[in-house]
Amino acid sequence: MSQRAQRQKSARRCRRTTSMSGQLAGFGDGAYDRGMDTREAAQRWADVWERGWREHDAVGITALYAEGAFWKQHPFRDPEPDYLARVFAEEESAQCQFGTPIVDGDQAAVPWNAQARLADGGTENLAGVSLLRFSDDGLVLEERDFWNQSLLLPSGNCSAMAVRSPRGKRVRYRAQRRCILCKLACRSLHRAWPTGADG
Repeated sequence: MSQRAQRQKSARRCRRTTSMSGQLAGFGDGAYDRGMDTREAAQRWADVWERGWREHDAVGITALYAEGAFWKQHPFRDPEPDYLARVFAEEESAQCQFGTPIVDGDQAAVPWNAQARLADGGTENLAGVSLLRFSDDGLVLEERDFWNQSLLLPSGNCSAMAVRSPRGKRVRYRAQRRCILCKLACRSLHRAWPTGADG
């Protein structure tokens, strides 16, 4: 091969390498850098909720959600638009901890638990997980909460416990101590959450 042909081949290789470098640079500066980082968005959601729950900061928590976001606060209840206002009004104080988000694509699962002192003197322990889906700008588009609670009654020394019948068809709420508040509360629980009749 002549020297001229070698120079032309080298020039073509150089132009091709430069073109590929430009494409890679564009790729690096593109969607992955500019797009939403789900892990970062989920961690921000957890941090704001952990602080906001303790401080009853409904405004700060609401700012995490996109306009028109879907939020189902309990798997067996309809979404409640004024949920935060109602719950914060019922609480005197709360301590909560949010775990590390588990992320997949634009979705995340965040475990959490909380201990709340209620305005009526009672307390409740909560444990749950929130399933989240985020928009491109890191706001929550959809949230579905799954949780359970342990209720301590206002008397302080007494509590109600759920007792399942031997056949497993009915849950009875039984007072652990002979306290009129416990007995009244257990009756209320039966009326609020009927679970079927014994067979």
